[in-house]
Amino acid sequence: MDKCCTECKAKVKKDKAESNKIYDESVRQLRDKQYTQFYHSKQWRQVVEIVKSMYNYIDIYSYYVLHKIEYGKICHHCRELKVDGWNDRLNANMIVYLTHDNHEKIHKMLEKDYEGTVKMLEGLMKRYNEEFN
Repeated sequence: MDKCCTECKAKVKKDKAESNKIYDESVRQLRDKQYTQFYHSKQWRQVVEIVKSMYNYIDIYSYYVLHKIEYGKICHHCRELKVDGWNDRLNANMIVYLTHDNHEKIHKMLEKDYEGTVKMLEGLMKRYNEEFN
């Protein structure tokens, strides 16, 4: 995508957004209606803003594990909502702010070692709170 002209980049971005919208409408909203409604709720948007502020918009996985300062892009529940995290879905203390790349890494780690990854994330959050709050 870096080799595209500005006009092509805009078209690719628009096409991807349209593709995501179609997927959301045809799959996510039908299959996972409860989760879709939650992620579009006012309460979730409020918690997202709280979490961003708690971590000063920084991805704490990057900060502590990769030793880099990177701004997060997405809030991630430490415990998967579909597994055992539904009751903590609005608990800002159980949500981390991550870059997209780290969010994907965390999901892969969760598949391999769910409890170990959850404990690691909880440890990062605890460490951040002890050092900065």
